[in-house]
Amino acid sequence: MPSSHRRRADDLFRTRIPITPSSRPLDWRQGILCLGSCFAGEIGQRLRLAGLSVVENPMGVLYNPASLASCLQRLVEGRSFGTGELVQHNGLWFSPEADTHFSHPDREACLGQLNEAVTGAHRRLPGTGLLLLTLGTARVWRRKATGEIVANCHRLPGRDFEREVLDVSQVCELLEAPLRAVLDAVPGLQVLLSVSPVRHLREDPRGNTLSKAILHLGLRELEERDERLKYFPAWELLQDELRDYRYYGEDLVHPAPVAVEYIFRRFAEAWLDEDTRNAVDEVTAIRIGLEHRPRHPASGEYKRFLEDLGRRLETASRSWPGIRTEDMEEKRQSLLDLHHRSGSLEKGKT
Repeated sequence: MPSSHRRRADDLFRTRIPITPSSRPLDWRQGILCLGSCFAGEIGQRLRLAGLSVVENPMGVLYNPASLASCLQRLVEGRSFGTGELVQHNGLWFSPEADTHFSHPDREACLGQLNEAVTGAHRRLPGTGLLLLTLGTARVWRRKATGEIVANCHRLPGRDFEREVLDVSQVCELLEAPLRAVLDAVPGLQVLLSVSPVRHLREDPRGNTLSKAILHLGLRELEERDERLKYFPAWELLQDELRDYRYYGEDLVHPAPVAVEYIFRRFAEAWLDEDTRNAVDEVTAIRIGLEHRPRHPASGEYKRFLEDLGRRLETASRSWPGIRTEDMEEKRQSLLDLHHRSGSLEKGKT
């Protein structure tokens, strides 16, 4: 059979999206900064739970290019928030540039949380090897009182805002300077741009399509302006390769866990080196093992299972020094304590 007609069996039922692997795949010693939509948080969480050094949305989930640009510039500069940048509404202080989880009844406490997040991310920038930036929407809300585009409306009245849709040139102009700033500040940094596969359907499906198209065109323009910027096809993987509602959650908007895992695996294949992928797989498997709930926690079999996990943790720590496993060892010790207590209860009953 001619080679042009040979296709893998699984390719008969889907369009496989090609991904150009990084020429400098990341190793487990390098830090990762994930910024953007909740999808960036999903990838960051998987990397963090695998023990890698990850800064994940330090100012919370951010969807639009303007808010992401502002966040990135602030992190590069290490620029603190001032009290004049905070707003009070319904008894809470907050920053329009940040997510709602920073809101607090006390102004100084709110300011402290925000600046701690900025300072922490700024200090870790020099050791960062990869920035994953994921855009969610080109739709923005502009606050009438100040003219600023907000990251979150924080339940302020709708009349306080004007809705806009950014165009391609605005997406480029907003992101170009902060991206160059972080590339100049962190030698060797790789930047991976992406469009979130999460669908924004609050208004209408066509609006979501137009918004995503603007983001795609904007990112393509940025790539052409700076060859250091690369693109990861998260949107295409869900829309074109998986292409089925079974890969969405119950809301039919967010990717289902199996879809996120698949997209993460494609990311890891292209952007993590083999040793790091081995570390991610092993540490993740140990973490899953620690979540196992035995029917008989007092049994010797369960004790041997926990002891085996302990040996695997020790091996992982020796193989990849610096991989974060402390919380897993604490969890394992607490499960061993549960085993001993359960055994004592069993003896007491007899």
